[in-house]
Amino acid sequence: CELVEELNISRTQLDYSSDLIRREGLEGRVRFYLCNTQDVDLLPDPEIPFDLVNMRGVIEHLTYENFERTIGNLAKRMDSDGKLVISAVLYRLPIETLRTSQLTNLDLLACNHKKNQEYVTEVLEGAGFEVEIFEEMPKAEDVITRFQRIRSNIILEFPVDTPQEFEEFRGIAESLTPKLEVGVVKVYNIVARLKH
Repeated sequence: CELVEELNISRTQLDYSSDLIRREGLEGRVRFYLCNTQDVDLLPDPEIPFDLVNMRGVIEHLTYENFERTIGNLAKRMDSDGKLVISAVLYRLPIETLRTSQLTNLDLLACNHKKNQEYVTEVLEGAGFEVEIFEEMPKAEDVITRFQRIRSNIILEFPVDTPQEFEEFRGIAESLTPKLEVGVVKVYNIVARLKH
């Protein structure tokens, strides 16, 4: 891969990644941007299309408007054979229900912008993408096991005075586990490319 571009809204994560890349001697091949996903069309070198875009654990945090704008702007920057790979926790409820339950049923992971498979597919197709793969992966029981380990490790490492970031992560694990158990949410992997 000649060039990798990473964008994030977290200065801490970008600094960590930048230091890691520098230690590996790859600084000429990776560019970092502190920006919002919806601003992907403002990145330099618009004439160089993206071959691969990986959005892992990203779309859950985006408002509906931001998600739609992000995917629309991303479509303008994709190579005709490029792939968009998304990994996300999605609900298995009607989007109308999810939108109206924003204030009454807080979801820490989705920042209260819950999405479902139909909505994500509609946004992708509306922006000119064709969905090639949309499958549950990993399975709910595997995610539950990971969440239980995370929760146990946080409690073990921080029996008192848990840092806020870890407390929030523990809260996410605790709130999503019962939803995974009953099948209200699932983790999906999505692969899409521009329609030809």
